[in-house]
Amino acid sequence: MHLSTTVPSLARSHRVARTSLPRAELRDSASAAALRSLGDRAQSLFDASTTALNAHLESIASFADDCIRCDTRLAEALRHV
Repeated sequence: MHLSTTVPSLARSHRVARTSLPRAELRDSASAAALRSLGDRAQSLFDASTTALNAHLESIASFADDCIRCDTRLAEALRHV
């Protein structure tokens, strides 16, 4: 694994904003109700995927931030040896 000081901002810049999937306007019917239900399920799956992706990217950024802070503290300690 390679970490640099650019990793936190890079990971955070790739987060995905929540977006709504396109919806068709349909007249009331059994087929329209089924399609709306399918659309709701697709939106739910899309939201779950983007939420998981954003959490993973934030985890990477946070880990990199921790590594950078640790490296900075170690460098400072070594200057005084």
